Amino acid sequence: MKTRRTKTGSQRRQLEWLARQLNLPFGGPLRDVPTTSDVATAPATIVNQCDGCRAGMPIVNGNHRDKNDVPYMGCTAERYS
Repeated sequence: MKTRRTKTGSQRRQLEWLARQLNLPFGGPLRDVPTTSDVATAPATIVNQCDGCRAGMPIVNGNHRDKNDVPYMGCTAERYS
């Protein structure tokens, strides 16, 4: 059976020092910690994750072609949207 270890004075001082360096509250009430509603969030954007599209390869009949006009891969742009 594992026992839970408590923080020693040295560990607590290290955590307090780190919290000061990061300008975070330590040992205080949790209401001082910003919530997700307090933090500005960027609007979600749809990103095309198809490697062929991101590389700028042309599409012929649903397949990306490399610079030698050899089929490279099928386009997967609709798969992730």
